[in-house]
Parts: sequence; structure tokens; C-alpha cells
Amino acid sequence: MQPTVRLPRVILYGTGEVCSYYLSEQRWREGKQFTISAIADSDPKKWGADFWGYRVCKLDEILLMEFDAIVIMTEPHYFEIKKKLVYDLYLDERRIWRLDEFVYELGREAACKRETI
Repeated sequence: MQPTVRLPRVILYGTGEVCSYYLSEQRWREGKQFTISAIADSDPKKWGADFWGYRVCKLDEILLMEFDAIVIMTEPHYFEIKKKLVYDLYLDERRIWRLDEFVYELGREAACKRETI
């Protein structure tokens, strides 16, 4: 019997075009390499709305959640968002990733697993 492996729990931050693209085209990785715990956004008009089957939460709700990483789904506002998460919410910056970093690490991890098989 194989041991149960807990997948990393991820919060996606931002409900723009990049996040929509990811959820529509790249969702095949979800459940295999990570799980989405929540989707958050700073726009009050989006809070509570359904976004690809997830309820959009506001920033302070993140503090009540269990997660391993926050993936910021927008490049132009990355540093602004990261600064808010670190200095306003006091989140550990090592748990905050840009989307490209996160995708790279997933690919690297998958390649390492293939090499060991």
C-alpha cells in the first residue's frame, strides 16, 4: 500500500484574464500536483461571486485558511500585491509565488518524479 501524499494547498490571487485562462486551459494539473484552497481578489465587487466554481474571498479571509502557497495570477501588479500580503497581512513571503515561478516548480517537480521511476 502506498502512503497518502498530501498535495500542496494553493490560494490563487486575482480573478483576471490570466486566472481565467489558467482555470479553463491548464486545470489538468489541479488534483495531481496541488489543490486550490480558494481564490482571492482585492476588488470588493468580486467578493462572494462565483469564479470557475470557487467563491471569491477577500484578503482578510486568507488569514483563516490553511494553505501552503499563494500564487499571484497577475504579473503587472505582482510586487504591489506581494507587499500588501507581507506588510499588511504579515504573511510569510516565502509562501507567495508569481505564477511563472509556480508553474516552473511544478514542472521541475514532475520531471524529478519521472526520473526516479
